[in-house]
Amino acid sequence: MGDFLRLPVLRQTIAAVRRYRTLSLAFFLAVLAGTLFYTFRQVPLFKAASVVELRWNPYGQHFPFRDVSAQEFTGYWSFDEFRNTQMEVIKSRSVMQRVIDILGMQDETPETLATRVSVVPIPDSRLIQISIVGVDPARVADLSNTVAQAYMDVGVENRVKWIQQVVDWLRERIEGTQEGIGRAERELFEFQQQNSSINLEKDKAYIEDELDALHRQFVDISTRRLKLEGRHAEMQRLASAGPSGLERLAMAIESESGNQAISLARSRLTELEAIKAELGATFGSTHPKMVAVQNQIDALRREMRRIAQEMVDSTETQMELARSEERSLLAAIDAKVSKALSESKVWIEYKDLVEQAAGRRQFYDLLLERFKEVDITRDLNREQAVVIEQAIPPLYPFRPNIKLNLAVGLFLALCGAIGVALLWNALQQTVQNGEDVEATTGLRPLVELPYMQMEQTDYPMEQMMMHDPESPLAEAFRIVRNHILFAPQRRGTRVLLFTGAHPLEGKTTVVNNVAIAAAQAGRRVLLADCDFRKQSTSRVWGLEHEYGFSDVLKGNARWTDVVHESPAPNLTLLAAGNFELGSVEPLQKDALERVLTGLRQEYDLILMDGSPLPIVADSLLLSAVADETILIFEAGRIYKKNIREMAATLERIGQESFEIVLNKVTIPSGIGFDHYGYGYGYGYGYGYGLGGDKLVGDEPDGSDTEALRG
Repeated sequence: MGDFLRLPVLRQTIAAVRRYRTLSLAFFLAVLAGTLFYTFRQVPLFKAASVVELRWNPYGQHFPFRDVSAQEFTGYWSFDEFRNTQMEVIKSRSVMQRVIDILGMQDETPETLATRVSVVPIPDSRLIQISIVGVDPARVADLSNTVAQAYMDVGVENRVKWIQQVVDWLRERIEGTQEGIGRAERELFEFQQQNSSINLEKDKAYIEDELDALHRQFVDISTRRLKLEGRHAEMQRLASAGPSGLERLAMAIESESGNQAISLARSRLTELEAIKAELGATFGSTHPKMVAVQNQIDALRREMRRIAQEMVDSTETQMELARSEERSLLAAIDAKVSKALSESKVWIEYKDLVEQAAGRRQFYDLLLERFKEVDITRDLNREQAVVIEQAIPPLYPFRPNIKLNLAVGLFLALCGAIGVALLWNALQQTVQNGEDVEATTGLRPLVELPYMQMEQTDYPMEQMMMHDPESPLAEAFRIVRNHILFAPQRRGTRVLLFTGAHPLEGKTTVVNNVAIAAAQAGRRVLLADCDFRKQSTSRVWGLEHEYGFSDVLKGNARWTDVVHESPAPNLTLLAAGNFELGSVEPLQKDALERVLTGLRQEYDLILMDGSPLPIVADSLLLSAVADETILIFEAGRIYKKNIREMAATLERIGQESFEIVLNKVTIPSGIGFDHYGYGYGYGYGYGYGLGGDKLVGDEPDGSDTEALRG
């Protein structure tokens, strides 16, 4: 829990609420008072509800004639569609008017009554809740029950009208269909007589059969012609090769068709070739026997060529005959097609008349069948909805809900109070805590001195470490001392300048008490008053008229002669010295460095109480020669832009080593310190605000203000 309370966001929120607690409390009480006023000013309203169950048939079975004409009578696609429709019916004008008539509510209109009726479905069920809100418990219960009953009565009346409309529709359609059937049959008969045929379907089938036969013949003759053309082309190719080609053609014909003449000639030719071979072994080619055999061989070859040529001529003749027959069939087919085309219009009209007559007859049969199935009594008994739960007069008001209103009001008041505090804190341009300093400069403060309320004391606040070293504020000063003396990055630091942005930030109080705390830690400490105009530190120790730092810098004294031992052990004081407005500035860098060189050899720590940095130029020179500058800012008083300007000023003069001490920080109880506070007067002959503007009416009068306590 402790770690949770130390979260930066939570700490900032608590600090903002504590800082602006008056504003937050006022907003909280205003919202809470408004909630109570709104709650108890409301007129008590009572709510009564009745519950109705919907009887839904998913396929439109509540209508027995749904197949008669899909265009005019259809069911609901889903239960959601049916339920939403019935919810609108409940709030319809007809139902509301019936409720008004039943209850005699002459001052109501259907529109205004519908705004008071709430119809909501109960999830995951077929139930619908009908609720009404009003000032009279009995009246709202009666209204809710009457609305449910009126809805069911209107549903019954609508079903009666609906069924009557269906019956009338069926009767009209049956009568009209009967007339249409008679007219269609007369038109069909007259059409058949006009076309000299009682049955045009048979005529159409006969022509179609003839066309099919002609097409088959044409396909056969075309196939035959193509084969003859291929055969004739091959024969022509062989015949064009001369006698040898005709002989090869003859042998091919004999091999293909087994021609007897060619077979005999070929057998005889084979025998003569054998005889010629035998005679050739004995006789020469001019021998009469050889000549006789050769003549027989030549005669056989001529016979084979003649037969082959006749086959070529015969094939060509067959091919021409096939072409002629093919042309004849094409002409016959064209004639039949022309006749069919001329009669197609007649066939189409005939077919339309036949289908029209058949369709009317079929529709008439369907209508007659559905008309016989009508059972009005059965359909009227089929309930569309039924009341499951009747409304009863409520015992407690529906509104206002006091507990809910108070809970919401408390929540809004609390959140609003915190939000107002955070918003007001965000709108503030002043630095409130260490987080603001870090967001402005990127540096965390060296320490945040808490604001604590102290009892009035009889000693100056600048000497608290001597008189009350056990107080919580003294502990805060020791924290600053420890940061200066013991932090690793600050070991060896000898000269520190304490300055701020403007008066009354607690600069003198901090530097004096830190000096005392460092001396109490055993360090040799020199506390130099470098605020030559105000001389606050000198006044605290009673040294305002003594020679001091300004005299040493002017060369009018040596520092060893003007330092004073303080009541605190190890603490030496160096007063501001004699300074008059209008005189030559006492600070010169060479003189400062020369004096500080001697002081460094004598003391462990030199703390300089400087003037506000933006107001007097002395602190700029002191910061340039100091090892480190400590900026004292008062939380809630210093502006963010002033911190950025002072940091930029120190960087321009080469002083990049500076720290920030945030004074009078408001920290919530339980997280840090309790509240404490201290203050003192601070004034110059003329003053300037944080931005350098002159403060009117702050002229020098030679007097100093007293230290403020509490």
